[in-house]
Amino acid sequence: MPVTRIEPFIPQLPGLSEIQKQKRVIHTAQYTSPEPFRDRNVLVIGNAFSGSELAAQIAQTAKIVYNSVRRPLYFLSRWVPYSHSPNLNTQENHLPSSPQSLLKPQENLKPIDLVFFRHKTKNQLQLTISEHRKRMHQKLSHLIQYNPSTIHPLLQINPQSNPFICIAENYLEQIKLQRIEPVPQVIGFRSSLVELSNGQSLQVDDIIFATGFSPRLDFFPEKILKQLNYLETDKWLPVPLYHGVFHPEFPKLAFIGFYRSPFFGVFELQSRWACRVFAKMVNPPAKEDLKQEIKKLLIARTEPREVKPQYPYGDYVELANELARLSGVYPLNQKEYERLVGLPVVPALYGLVDLFNPSKDNTVAMKIINQVESLMLSQKPMAKL
Repeated sequence: MPVTRIEPFIPQLPGLSEIQKQKRVIHTAQYTSPEPFRDRNVLVIGNAFSGSELAAQIAQTAKIVYNSVRRPLYFLSRWVPYSHSPNLNTQENHLPSSPQSLLKPQENLKPIDLVFFRHKTKNQLQLTISEHRKRMHQKLSHLIQYNPSTIHPLLQINPQSNPFICIAENYLEQIKLQRIEPVPQVIGFRSSLVELSNGQSLQVDDIIFATGFSPRLDFFPEKILKQLNYLETDKWLPVPLYHGVFHPEFPKLAFIGFYRSPFFGVFELQSRWACRVFAKMVNPPAKEDLKQEIKKLLIARTEPREVKPQYPYGDYVELANELARLSGVYPLNQKEYERLVGLPVVPALYGLVDLFNPSKDNTVAMKIINQVESLMLSQKPMAKL
């Protein structure tokens, strides 16, 4: 089970080496504080998780923060309104024109991960890709409770595209206060200027690349990397793997956590599945199934950026449930599932039963699940930590 290392990724844009001699150019990995940027013109390249968070922080001290936007995102708070019903059908034309919900206290706010990752109804599980995309846009529009295009034109979301999410507490507020100015993509640098895709240019003092990290597997020989279909420049899917774990060319090799998503429940389930396969407690995936899955992932890797979903392995809940089934720890019969529809999926759910340990003590897991269920059904405001 290999442990990978990652390195800051900075795209080699035209003129980068020259601009680095003239200005402070860093990656978010080197960022420590907004204070060095006080009263300066700052460009943050990238508007996803780290880019929007840093832009909002630096906007408190900088003269102006320009934020280069690659794609429109749904910017969500860590705390969002909660409805026990899994069907959210609020339409975009009913949304207010500004994110006032981010500025005013809301009743019945819950942590976003508990709101977002819930058991689905049978109808939701049977949705087509286009139907699921439409439902996701509706759900996210309901959660943000504003129309992004009224804040800035570059934030206009295309309802035909795959929805992308970003957790950002103060980003939109800073745009409305004109401390952050969204700008189009950066295409290069000329002399001391930053060139944008719309033909305009910027004069800035500092540049911060919020462009993510590249995984490295250079402890493997080149021959093995080729067999793994490894593509170092692809941050979305550097290695296509069956459920993010196995590759058909290497049945005795498993990857754990080599998964573009921040959900530790999946990491734990991947570990359990791999260990049980190697211990011959469960059957390994059929080689033909592995090949078919890798083939689909390789096709998806070549699709245009606008077509790809945010995460290559799809829905977190369904992936976690499938890994649990394969590991022998999937707990739900039909009666239990109907009770849990609309409630959050938490890792403790996969500590309830174990086919290989029927006498397993699930007291702690059950206590956690009951606490979460009670928390979500309560109408009392939660204390924000």
